[in-house]
Parts: sequence; C-alpha cells; structure tokens
Amino acid sequence: MSLEISALEANALKFKGALLRRGSRSPIPLLDPNKDRTHHFLTMCSWCQPILRPEEQWVKVEVAVLQLGLFDSLACPQLTHGLCSNCLNKVSS
Repeated sequence: MSLEISALEANALKFKGALLRRGSRSPIPLLDPNKDRTHHFLTMCSWCQPILRPEEQWVKVEVAVLQLGLFDSLACPQLTHGLCSNCLNKVSS
C-alpha cells in the first residue's frame, strides 16, 4: 500500500491510501484472531509482516512459526505491532 498525507485547513489532515500490489498465501493460524492465546507476546512489523525473534532478528511469519515452535501447543502467543528496521528506515528517510 501507499499512503499520502496532506495538510488541510484548521490543523486537519487528509489521508489517501492505495493498494500497490496484492498477494495470496495459505492461511496462517498465528494471524487468526480466534485462536487461543498465551500471555507471551510476539512483535510483528505493521507494514511488511515479519516477526521479531528474541535475538532481535526479523524473519518471515512462516519461518518464525517453524523456528519458534509456535504451534507445538494449543495456544499461540499474542501479537503486538512495531516497525522492522527496513520499514523504519523508509519512514525516517
């Protein structure tokens, strides 16, 4: 997606979003909001979706599921969101 933000009168903002590309993949239980959750949290990039591993490395969701054994039990960790270093650099520049 792209997002354009412009200033309007009276300190208001106008947001305009557009879909740049669309992709498909198999459903991922980690992203299912109806799945039972543990008290642990995983951070996911809000823009490009990789998961932050405990050693501060961003990996694709599918890789995190395998490496962290996220479905070895009936419940999944809760998700929180942030920005990976690549997306943060895009925002900062």
